[in-house]
Amino acid sequence: METQPLTDITVRTLNERDAAEIRRVAERDSAVVPSLPLLGAERDGRLIATLSPRDATVTADPFEPTIAALEMLRTRARSERGPRGRRHGFAQWRSSGAIVRPAEES
Repeated sequence: METQPLTDITVRTLNERDAAEIRRVAERDSAVVPSLPLLGAERDGRLIATLSPRDATVTADPFEPTIAALEMLRTRARSERGPRGRRHGFAQWRSSGAIVRPAEES
């Protein structure tokens, strides 16, 4: 079995400007288009998965490897809730492989 090289995955909060990409992923997943707020995972600038921090609903592109991206989204959602389940503001994070580091703000 051949493995794919790891590529950077960006996890960030999605907004209204991401509506077309959110819809594209939901359609590919045969899922209902989720509503904001959402966290999204991007590979090479393309949205591959979303997670709702409210109810943990996930949509993912079935034609992309998304296991690592989904785990990153779940980890991010847990960290945003913080102690006692309180939510904190979403900040942008990037990952290369299993290493998670803050992304540069743009």
